[in-house]
Amino acid sequence: MNDGFVCAFETSCDDTSVCILDSSGKVLFLESQDQNEFHKDFGGIVPEIASRNHSANLYPILDRAIKKTALNLDQIDTFIATTRPGLMGSLMVGATAAKTLAWSLKKKWVAVNHIKGHLFAPWVDRNLFESVTDFPHVSLVVSGGHTHIFYLESILSTPILIGQTKDDAAGEALDKLGKLLGLGFPGGAAIDVLSKSGNDLAFDFPKSLWNEGLMMSFSGLKSSVRRLVESMADDELAVKKADICASFQKRVVDILLWKLKKACLLYKPQSFSVSGGVSANSLLREKAENLSKELELSVFIPSMKYCTDNAAMIGLAGLREIKMGHSFGWNEKASPISFDQDFIKKLVLND
Repeated sequence: MNDGFVCAFETSCDDTSVCILDSSGKVLFLESQDQNEFHKDFGGIVPEIASRNHSANLYPILDRAIKKTALNLDQIDTFIATTRPGLMGSLMVGATAAKTLAWSLKKKWVAVNHIKGHLFAPWVDRNLFESVTDFPHVSLVVSGGHTHIFYLESILSTPILIGQTKDDAAGEALDKLGKLLGLGFPGGAAIDVLSKSGNDLAFDFPKSLWNEGLMMSFSGLKSSVRRLVESMADDELAVKKADICASFQKRVVDILLWKLKKACLLYKPQSFSVSGGVSANSLLREKAENLSKELELSVFIPSMKYCTDNAAMIGLAGLREIKMGHSFGWNEKASPISFDQDFIKKLVLND
């Protein structure tokens, strides 16, 4: 890898993010713009609004990146963008921008799987390519759209998918409860705050797929809490809202950490990580640290600014693609789903 710079775009959902990194992965500039104000009245992401705002936000952020780093576009060797999975309209904005800039400036471009970005987010600013003692490694990636467990033999090996949710993502379940309780959007963060004043043993929510390998499910958990909320009168719900949040959050975290622990006991890694938007949850972070002590393994959790969607993690994952010798043609397209070659699938279905 040379001594140049890379510029990364992340536009897979509703956060517009631009990052400039040097070839070692050091972040020189990062700015992200959320769209919560535009989507809050709908209780979720509206794809058309998201893609339109990406188009309006991306180039002004890039302009600020160039000015702040005192670089010019010709000093950028590679343009990197998230191309899958995600919202098609949103993905196309970032991918088209990266390819257009690379083609017009006669530079390289790299397509990155969004989940891989989250997978390597814990190493942003932590010298990923020198972290050989952290591997083999088990990774829990958990967000509003994804809940996966991966095993990595080495820094440059293809991630092996060993566990995942069969239906809804953990973050989506938290956000839906937030919407159900009228806590605003996104709901997961509001649940985290309200849970601190609640009794997490007040309600015994189901432990879905507890004894079924490394597979998870959160749809039944969502149905259970919905039935509970709908059965309560408004005055009772107002009194018990914090208890519901605390109990529900505890159950989600219990499931995630139980599956992560099982993966570590099965694969015997040198370390493990928790990343993705839900890794910002205070209870999950606390329990992950406790699991690290219990198993006597190093744990990596991203800094708060790298938990949610951001271009720094995409840039680092893109640098890894370059280091692996991968190249990308101009016909590389955006996709709402991952490609088969992104991960080796060896799901653990039974204990």
